[in-house]
Amino acid sequence: MIPRLLSKRPLLPIPNIPTCGDRPLTQLLEFIHDAPGYLRTLAIRHGPLVQLNVSRGRVVFVSGAAPTLQVLADERHFGKGFHQSMGHAWREEVPLRSILGDGLLTSRGSDHRRQRRLLRPAFARERLPAYADIVHHEVDTVTSGWTNGAAVDLADVFASITLRVMARSLLGVPLSAADTDRIKGVLKRLMEGLVLDATTMLLLKRVGRLRVDRRRRVLDELDDVVVQAVERISLDEQDADTALHRLVRANGGRATEGSLATPEVRSQIRTLLVTGFETVTTALTWVYHLLSLHPDIEGHLYERVRDAGVVRLDASCPVMQPTDFVNAVVAEALRLFPPIWLLVRQAQDDAVLAGTRIPGGTTLLVSPYVVQRDPAIWTDPDRFLPQRWLKFDGSEDQRLWTTAPGSYYPFGGGARVCIGADFAFYEIGLIVERISRSWRLVAARSATLPTRASVTLRPRGDLSYVTVRR
Repeated sequence: MIPRLLSKRPLLPIPNIPTCGDRPLTQLLEFIHDAPGYLRTLAIRHGPLVQLNVSRGRVVFVSGAAPTLQVLADERHFGKGFHQSMGHAWREEVPLRSILGDGLLTSRGSDHRRQRRLLRPAFARERLPAYADIVHHEVDTVTSGWTNGAAVDLADVFASITLRVMARSLLGVPLSAADTDRIKGVLKRLMEGLVLDATTMLLLKRVGRLRVDRRRRVLDELDDVVVQAVERISLDEQDADTALHRLVRANGGRATEGSLATPEVRSQIRTLLVTGFETVTTALTWVYHLLSLHPDIEGHLYERVRDAGVVRLDASCPVMQPTDFVNAVVAEALRLFPPIWLLVRQAQDDAVLAGTRIPGGTTLLVSPYVVQRDPAIWTDPDRFLPQRWLKFDGSEDQRLWTTAPGSYYPFGGGARVCIGADFAFYEIGLIVERISRSWRLVAARSATLPTRASVTLRPRGDLSYVTVRR
């Protein structure tokens, strides 16, 4: 039986929360055209809470630092997943769960906490410096074939570097050029329009289901490629401590190719590859796009890299912080274009949010993109200003992390913050530092690119760049 919340009869609006006047199809078209901009417009027009006009259930978009922080921090009332009254049928229709399985991204409750405990050591802060050699090696491998004045595709360059770094550091698998190209192709087909699938599923269920079924078939191909790559190395080193080895040992056996067939191991490999690859690749693309639009900042970055050495990691800090101009550039790019630009939570029971009663079962959308450009929080919120992260003497400024909770979370927040957030920030900084020492990347056409909303927030348009040797 289809649950009531999946029926065509809409629920009554929540009292005291303004309702968006757009029809469901209009909202879908707005999401296709410019999802982040549309949500930002809703926040400006309606304030911190606004109901979307959907054909089933209740959906509220939440903005503002305080309400957003409450939603992300209060996992008991605003948890990942869906209200129990929505039933098994709806649970199976959630696009990411249907595609990735019950991995770290989509699992809930005690199962999610168990998975985080299992994988956390692979991302521990004290382990990050050990990954530096891997990052440098893979950057050098990808850039070794560059010549002065060569044309490169920015997204393709960073996709190759990111994928090779992830495979070696998290799975212990060195990828050949052929493996890299095959996996990149599969991931590209998988990621295209995934958020549109989720939106379509919510507003136009039958069409959305067909789109998700196609992505499942693509992901089966990803499994085959990864297994073939793993088969070429020895996974019998029981003292190895990559994320892959920890997963297979926890699933009852030695790390062999056959052990990759267990549902949890495959779900986690899918999750690590899809989320880690996409977030870091997209973040690096935005970093260099922004630098190409601001040659003065790019020049200062090179001077700091040349004179100050490598990116530093202050392991004593409770959070990853920008500790030099390289990290300030990265932090500012992540502020303007957070890889995780939209998060979904569910009211597990009746709760009060921003002084308003939220019925249990309500879907809540929060957007780091919108909060990180909120003029009530940020001065010149749409400008690329890395210096906002630095004190006047050029050292790091910790004010943001201590006085504006809920205003900066490019990799999510609360109990479900991306487990690889520190790793991603460190990796991005190292890649920027390594490339900037030897190369400039100059846009073939200098123009601000619009965004394209997928699982991450991608640039849309020409990403042709020219390599210029230092």
